[in-house]
Amino acid sequence: NAAETTDSLNSPINKEDVPSEYLFEEIQDEKDGLFSKKSLAEKGHVSQADIASLLALFENAKTFGSLIQVPPKLAAKLSEIEKRLDDVLKHGDLTHASAHVIKPLLQQARLLSRQYDAVVANPPYMGLKWLNSALKEYVKEKYPDSKPDLCTCFIERCATFSSQSGVFSLVTMHGWMFLSSFEKFRTSILLNHSLLSMAHLGPRSFSQISGEVVQVTAFTCFKVRLKRYRASCFRLLNGGSEEKAAALQRGDYLHSHLSQDDFDSIPGSPIAYWVSEQFRDCFRNGKSLEELAKPRQGMATSDNARFLRLWHEVDHALIGLLLPSRHEAAKCGKKWFPYNKGGSFRKWYGNNSFLINWENDGSEVFAYATELYGSPTRSIKNASLYFMPCVTWTDISPAQFGVRQCEEGYVFDVAGSSAFPQKDDLNLVTGLLCSKIAFAMLTVLNPTMHFQVGNVGCIPVVDSVYQSRDRINVIVDSAVALARSDWDASETSWDFQCIPVVQCRLGTLRLSQEAADDEFITRIAHLKELEEENNRLFIKAYGLQGELCPEVPDDQITLYRPDQSEDIKRLLSYAIGCMMGRYSLEKPGLIYAHSGNRDFDTDQYKSFRADDDGIIPLLETDWGIRDDATNRLVEFIGVAWPKDHLDENLQFVADSLGPTGGEPPRDTIRRYLATGFYKHHLSMYKKRPIYWLWVSGKQRAFQCLVYLHRYHEGTLARMRTEYVIPLQGQIA
Repeated sequence: NAAETTDSLNSPINKEDVPSEYLFEEIQDEKDGLFSKKSLAEKGHVSQADIASLLALFENAKTFGSLIQVPPKLAAKLSEIEKRLDDVLKHGDLTHASAHVIKPLLQQARLLSRQYDAVVANPPYMGLKWLNSALKEYVKEKYPDSKPDLCTCFIERCATFSSQSGVFSLVTMHGWMFLSSFEKFRTSILLNHSLLSMAHLGPRSFSQISGEVVQVTAFTCFKVRLKRYRASCFRLLNGGSEEKAAALQRGDYLHSHLSQDDFDSIPGSPIAYWVSEQFRDCFRNGKSLEELAKPRQGMATSDNARFLRLWHEVDHALIGLLLPSRHEAAKCGKKWFPYNKGGSFRKWYGNNSFLINWENDGSEVFAYATELYGSPTRSIKNASLYFMPCVTWTDISPAQFGVRQCEEGYVFDVAGSSAFPQKDDLNLVTGLLCSKIAFAMLTVLNPTMHFQVGNVGCIPVVDSVYQSRDRINVIVDSAVALARSDWDASETSWDFQCIPVVQCRLGTLRLSQEAADDEFITRIAHLKELEEENNRLFIKAYGLQGELCPEVPDDQITLYRPDQSEDIKRLLSYAIGCMMGRYSLEKPGLIYAHSGNRDFDTDQYKSFRADDDGIIPLLETDWGIRDDATNRLVEFIGVAWPKDHLDENLQFVADSLGPTGGEPPRDTIRRYLATGFYKHHLSMYKKRPIYWLWVSGKQRAFQCLVYLHRYHEGTLARMRTEYVIPLQGQIA
């Protein structure tokens, strides 16, 4: 017998295509007068309670569908109820409408109470929090172990549909195999049933669905528990649907060396069918990272737009850096403090972009959380760890495990979870989490691209790693320093000093850029060597030389790679910054990033003057305006490099930007500044620019940049009187 029950929670289906006996009917109101429960229960062994139970069972049948389970006592009486119904109908005691209501309920109850030799399903998916109130309460009551998702509720239901010697087989998302929220469900499955076979298909299992999010497994279970049974599992995570199908037919990537009992050796009992005995010994013999480093989830502000800023948006004088504790942060009088918020895949150091309003020890954030939830601790978690040195990582990443070391002074976010080892263990934990060992362990604990603190805390730390502690310290210090110098080479870092091509100034811009490129390439090669040595040390310590290789692909070295076009665009951005007074050729780092043009000191800019008002026109035609962006850029190049190479240097800039036809270099530069610069600026500053673009007239007749930190109440009036009106006179 095959179970072919259908319910409305499954994928869209035409009712006309389904036999009528498989479509659910439900009781809306048992007091509608269509029938009398008493008339059905007058004779035999059928009681009023039996009839009431049958009616109550299907009150929400179209919502609960085949999740409905018929109580055994009621199932045993279905034949008697039907016999009694036929007897009553025969004597004309019930209307035809009553029969129409009750007959389908009996048919549904019979289908749902049967057990089948084989049950096959592709169940619906929906997390508990998304269910309507009736369904949520139902699964909480009837499916307490599998309630986190409808998918697992249906897996459990398929098990109850199966006969004692039957099997059930499903195609589902693979999250239930690993996630901690499904641990009770996994335990129940492993204790009561037997996994017979599995095709673990991972992403791109169906040609209609691309990407990494939908990860699939197809499996078959035997109803009863078979001791020490070794399932046949196929690990088919790579390639597309056709490649996976062909590999499965050939029997490739088969793993059948583990029994269900072996899954218990790893915390949380993930269905890690592919791991070796040596791999499992690491979990058995090592202590958990939780004991060493306290992986913790950070806070949720409940209103990021209100409490968070990118660091370049605020007055730099109000930013508190390197504060060692909440107490020191509260005393310093600053408003904005570094905030770990995850970010893109990056290792060792970086992604330091956000600030949080933590003025007066976060009083405004605490007050808002209390207003919303009655208590701040619901959203502001682990506050005792704020400002402590840590390692942090991005919560969700489709690539690898991007772990970075942070000095003191950071508050951390729910998406920038962090671990807090003792000072002496900071480098050891950083090296471990940046190694291939950590990622391999996480692919067992939770291969869902979601690096939860519980999973990180379960990574085993074996005693033998301490034998290489001194060398690991050297490797990590060097790797963090390289990643930091790379991060700080961009003006989007608050520790930015100067653009590399200006730091490496030689006779010409081309020679300077080549020297800067060589420095980047050397940095990449050095970090690659360090990462591979780090991998080698940890792989040896864990005894996994036969399973993992230390080599690191080039695309996983998360440092900037030289790109001539991008490098020149960064140079032009830096030049605009020097024009605005944000930077100076005389002194490294930020020169002016306050507000309202307050205390702007023109003496900071000797060789290349800063603009008088922080207004830089971007004109497509040279109207002879002295502080037009193109004219000032030519001036900048002539100051930063010897003037006798000016034409050569401008040609190099134009060639890097991509000239159109035979246009002269100055025209290429002018065209880019007028039409391309701001797009690049928006991208660099994550659509929250520091130079605002103002446009007036048709076809960009007048446009200019205004430095946000120098904008004040007189800026618009000056823009009109000093630029727009004179330009109108020239155009006329």
